Amino acid sequence: MSVTHPTAVRNGLANYVVDLIDAGTDQTNGILTIKQTTPAALDLVSINFANRAGAGGPGAFGNAVNGVAGANSLPIEGQVSNTGTAQNFTIYDCNNPRTEVCSGSISDTGGAGDIKLSSVNLTSGDYVRLTALTYEAPN
Repeated sequence: MSVTHPTAVRNGLANYVVDLIDAGTDQTNGILTIKQTTPAALDLVSINFANRAGAGGPGAFGNAVNGVAGANSLPIEGQVSNTGTAQNFTIYDCNNPRTEVCSGSISDTGGAGDIKLSSVNLTSGDYVRLTALTYEAPN
């Protein structure tokens, strides 16, 4: 049998993780960076989350319900700075230097990525718009 958590604990876990995105006072918001890892490591686009509460915003994510926290102020978007293939992402907090909060995979809508994009082929100058983004605590 695998370990499971009741809903209240899953909410606490999810809130702990997403609250780390708003940690720090050096920057007004956390960021999500979409990256290519092969054939060469390359940052493709950075997307700003909503400003943290101390900087006049609602914070990156709302409170978790049933272990799932949703990003605030959607849609959020960023302009692609380098052409490449999106393969993974990293979410960073508001510190300077920024601290990694979590990371995961990216795929197109038919794939199994943690974040799904309409296309993983990104071109400099284009925009990536996220219309839905959640963090789910493990069960």
